[in-house]
Amino acid sequence: MTRLIIRHETRYDYDRPVRFGPHRLLIRPRDSHAMRLEEASLELSPPGETRWMYDAMGNCICWYSPGGEATQLRIVSHLTIDRFPSPLAPIAPDDPKSVFPLVYGEVDRAVLSPFMAPATTDPTDQVLSSPATGVSLPPSEPVTGVFSCTGIASGAATGVAAWRLRRRDA
Repeated sequence: MTRLIIRHETRYDYDRPVRFGPHRLLIRPRDSHAMRLEEASLELSPPGETRWMYDAMGNCICWYSPGGEATQLRIVSHLTIDRFPSPLAPIAPDDPKSVFPLVYGEVDRAVLSPFMAPATTDPTDQVLSSPATGVSLPPSEPVTGVFSCTGIASGAATGVAAWRLRRRDA
């Protein structure tokens, strides 16, 4: 176990007093199997209203609205973190020459199913069947597709992945 004690300070100095708008602070890491947040504190100047919430990705967010006018904005975060790093087991593919097919266990498929739905149609079923079954693609053009990750789960990324498949003998 490794214990980290972190002090992070952000400071803005101004020539004359200014008014501040709301600030969205991402200053607290997520707990995981490899890291535990033991202590966290926050110093804010000028004093103001704070509101804590979680975003869709599980990040802890502090909305800070400084009050009044000031010549300095100061945000100091103090964290004590315990880390429990463990080596990741190497993944051995069934066929070292190919990354297909990706076969997930039943529990993983249930969790990943919202992210595996195609965002485009595939009337000839070339895009979805070829990687999983090893069927060769027709000699014409390459097949392209876009999968959209629109589901939200704690710690999951949201985005769009575009890919292109070519025949192996082309």
